[in-house]
Amino acid sequence: MSRKKRTLVVGEAHHVFEESHNREPVFIEDQDYQEYLRLLQVAKARFQVRVHGWCLLPGAAHLLLRPMRRADDLSCCVQYVQRRYSQDFNHRHGRDGALWHGRFRSALVEPGQWLLADLRYMELLPVMEGLSRSAGRYRWSSHGARMRGDHPGLIDFNEGFLHLGPDINGRRDAFRELLSMGCEERERERIETAVKRNQYIGSRAYADKLEKLTGERLHFRGRGRPRKK
Repeated sequence: MSRKKRTLVVGEAHHVFEESHNREPVFIEDQDYQEYLRLLQVAKARFQVRVHGWCLLPGAAHLLLRPMRRADDLSCCVQYVQRRYSQDFNHRHGRDGALWHGRFRSALVEPGQWLLADLRYMELLPVMEGLSRSAGRYRWSSHGARMRGDHPGLIDFNEGFLHLGPDINGRRDAFRELLSMGCEERERERIETAVKRNQYIGSRAYADKLEKLTGERLHFRGRGRPRKK
């Protein structure tokens, strides 16, 4: 059965997932993570894509991206980073061959509670995967950029985060409280299933809006809403 094609929409946030070929590590040392983020910053400017969040794991990358000019710019952005990073990684580690497992997958993310839930998922993922004791201790997610100002110029704060408080300190306190609630298994499964199936993360009303906008059928699976702060 053929894989469901991606639905990309200009101006909408997309949760992008890249996984490694044969489950081999794609990030081995600090320089690998740093180079990927450097290339992402170059690509976001070149293709006019906003970067709302990320989490780099040893064998995968999760990104929250929003194309602002053309929908296809999201693909161009991700493919640019994949291609350039693969060349650099193979040269640095004396290897050749494919680094990533085929095409990236993505899910459209509804603004508001669902987008905040997706950010919470991303920044808690290292904890859930046993890579870190806390989100703040993990260096390769957007948590440091959001909460401490790391990686200046890379992160673009989305409307949901900006509405959490009147200033940056208030927003950080509110987001810290959101993280403290954790990511329930049901919510994690909903997000991961949507991404792997190239669907959407959000409500039935959001799916209806996207179907009218794109003329494509988006299958709704599962119910429930993310927990409010």
